Amino acid sequence: MTTTFDFGYGPVPAHQHPNGGGWVADSAAVDDSAYVGPNARVSGEARVYDNAQVSGNAQVYGNARVSSNARVSSNAQVYGNALVYGNALVYDNARVSGEARVYDNAQVSGNAQVYGNARVSGEARVYGKAYLHFGNGVTPSIASGDLWMNSDGTETVRLGCWAGTIGELRALADSDSWPSEGDADYRDRWRPSLLALADLCEAHLATWSEAAKG
Repeated sequence: MTTTFDFGYGPVPAHQHPNGGGWVADSAAVDDSAYVGPNARVSGEARVYDNAQVSGNAQVYGNARVSSNARVSSNAQVYGNALVYGNALVYDNARVSGEARVYDNAQVSGNAQVYGNARVSGEARVYGKAYLHFGNGVTPSIASGDLWMNSDGTETVRLGCWAGTIGELRALADSDSWPSEGDADYRDRWRPSLLALADLCEAHLATWSEAAKG
């Protein structure tokens, strides 16, 4: 006998995961070693591997992947083609979607939305609504970047493999140490773009700070 469950778009064949009892669509896959709590849901073509945990009212769906020791909990959702792995935590009402990647020891919480081609890694802490992804080519060698506010009130700007504060971005733009394959003409041409980006980041940071006070 085929059991079904309604994940919000009509009943589909599904089963309860033996480790936790949460409902998993038959089209999805969850390792026996992974945990899906009784109120958590995994549907679509999603995959939960290794020792990953989906708990609370969290949902993993679409083509999303959660693996290693990652945790998705509370009311968080991971969907699209997003990947959450390593020791990453996604919780509260956070959303991770699109082609986004959250990994290492990074944490995404509050009402944060991480999407597009965003990369959140290392010890990064993204919370509240304080997150911005910018694309369409910052410079020829930097396709996109991200800005977020950390839980300690500091900010992080990530451009490709580089990460730092807005002040450090300005210092970089004014220096002669970038890019590794460029020259003075290249820097003169694209320095205004980096400085304009720093201005944009400062404007968003000011808005987030005011919202936090309110």
